[in-house]
Amino acid sequence: MRPAILIHGPTASGKTAISIDLAEKLGGEIINADSMQVYKDLNVLTARPSQDELKRVPHHLFGQVDAENRYSTGKWMEDAKRKISSIQKRGNIPIIAGGTGLYFLSLIQGLSEIPPVPEEIRAEVRNIQLTEGTHGLHSRLEKVDPESAERLERTDRQRLSRAYEVWLATGRAISDFQSKRSKPVLGEGDWLGVALTPPRARLYARIDRRFESMMMQGAMLE
Repeated sequence: MRPAILIHGPTASGKTAISIDLAEKLGGEIINADSMQVYKDLNVLTARPSQDELKRVPHHLFGQVDAENRYSTGKWMEDAKRKISSIQKRGNIPIIAGGTGLYFLSLIQGLSEIPPVPEEIRAEVRNIQLTEGTHGLHSRLEKVDPESAERLERTDRQRLSRAYEVWLATGRAISDFQSKRSKPVLGEGDWLGVALTPPRARLYARIDRRFESMMMQGAMLE
């Protein structure tokens, strides 16, 4: 079985063009690996492939989630696993393209099986972060999970919040769960990886042009 192709890169680095080109030449189908392009409500703001581009080759996991619903890395991994299997059964190559690094890591390294955090605990931690800031959140984490507190930057709002949420929900350090991972979807030899790293000046110029295009397409209204 031919290996899957993983294409990772920053905004405006050319992932869409390269993935479509490869899919046409190699007989591939594209799976989205961008955590914002999964939402159907965000077409312009996430620079989702155009209708013309979507028609050229089969695309999967683009705009399939309502923005009111939570969509986790674990859910994406399961959806991507099913798509990869069905594409390979058709004799085609899965081409996974996007900019969300955690999505790619979940495929090739597995995912920590952390229990779901209740919404009321998420809300509590958000309120702590708003009222005490990331330094206050870091101080709280130091008292209950010093290992994670030492590893995380005091300004890393997302990871500090996640670590404290997990402790409040389970009474255990997040590292307890991170040391145990699920079996990778793509093992060694099952994939090839490409990282796009265009020169910064060229990349920033592309981003500027994309921003102007988004504004003209109604990004503010969206």
